[in-house]
Amino acid sequence: MNRPPSPLQHLRILALAAAALCLAACSAIDTARVVDSPASRPASTSDLLGRWQALKPANQDAFVEFAEHGLWFASDGCNRTDGHWKVSEDGNFETGGGGAMTQVGCNNVDIPWSVHSATSAILEADGSVVFSDDAGSEMTLVHTSTDAVSLVGRWAGPASSTAVTLIDFKADGTWASTFGCSQYIGTWKIESGLLSIGPEPASDQPICLDEAESTEDFPFSYDTDFQVGLVDANMFSVRQSPLLDPGTPTITFVRAAESSQ
Repeated sequence: MNRPPSPLQHLRILALAAAALCLAACSAIDTARVVDSPASRPASTSDLLGRWQALKPANQDAFVEFAEHGLWFASDGCNRTDGHWKVSEDGNFETGGGGAMTQVGCNNVDIPWSVHSATSAILEADGSVVFSDDAGSEMTLVHTSTDAVSLVGRWAGPASSTAVTLIDFKADGTWASTFGCSQYIGTWKIESGLLSIGPEPASDQPICLDEAESTEDFPFSYDTDFQVGLVDANMFSVRQSPLLDPGTPTITFVRAAESSQ
């Protein structure tokens, strides 16, 4: 005949049961922590849009700004540069431009060169991004603004003695411009740092030249590519491409107060 467990044996059974329950609960908590904790992954285009800076106490005048249309501009704290960029689904990062800067000395943070030479961009669990080059050099930056700079909107460009160029780049890929009393329309897109102005529309455009105006003064030509760069959020420049003539002028536009979206 089986005897009932003694009080001491009963306590031991209860202790073993409690330990088993604790082990199961702790394992569940650990598993939940692993599942809920995001791992690092390749950064996407939408991840990178906006402004990135190094952590303090690094010079907070240093930054890189990834804009729409694959454009970027940056500063090491006192020297500025710009270029174009793209990132693939596996985090392969490519840039163009950004290799030439002035060499003013200050409390420099080498963000522009790190971005220019980077071949990968990895988004960490804490939201920071690590840019790495083929030599293994890394720079970690944090997101300080998610606002994306865009060329969409109204810009003021070159002026003659009687006319100022106003151009509206629209989100649907069309543009409209006035130069004095003349009006122009067309299509546009930006790829790999080139602003492509589409073919001239088939319909006649209203051109009413004053004596002091000339179509040669209008800064854009149809069926032409221009090298484009963002100086900052409110200024961009273009040069006709290919640059067969080293004297090809740089044309600058500034964001106008009235914006057309």
